[in-house]
Amino acid sequence: MDESDIEKLFGGSEEDIIRKVVGEDKASEAVELFYNNYSDLHDSLVIQDRLFNEIKELLLFLEKNSKSLSIFTGKGKRSLEISLRKLGLDNTFQYLVSDDDVENSKPHKEGLLKILNHFGVEASEAIFFGDSDLDILSANQAYIDSIGVNWFRHRNFRIKPKFISNQPRDIMTKFWIKEE
Repeated sequence: MDESDIEKLFGGSEEDIIRKVVGEDKASEAVELFYNNYSDLHDSLVIQDRLFNEIKELLLFLEKNSKSLSIFTGKGKRSLEISLRKLGLDNTFQYLVSDDDVENSKPHKEGLLKILNHFGVEASEAIFFGDSDLDILSANQAYIDSIGVNWFRHRNFRIKPKFISNQPRDIMTKFWIKEE
């Protein structure tokens, strides 16, 4: 299976994808195996390097400037919590929406609308950072400005975000988010 084959399976949490691939009769065992491996291998697969430090710096900058931080991800709740804990970001975000928290997976706007509702803000007051076409489409459907991030690898977005960011520091220096 190559990367494009895997991306075709997106639209549901990891558990949903595993169930599609292995079938219901093997799903429970496969899901537990996935989460055990995900947790055990996370540190070796997610490199906390200069880029990771720049992302943490951006999050601190946004928090310092009174920006509410949340996540809407296609990950399931369990893998999201593993990732945040392993990365030391488990107390960084005020609100989390995983694929397990919505009826409609990305690219549907439901998760973003939950976030807007939670914070009591209008779409025009929000910005959504995304690294996939599904992310940008979700933002567009919710009328939220999007920033397509090319932080991990260069992407040619088929669905155009409002802005493109090639490194986390772009957000602090090039865009409208200015230190107060």
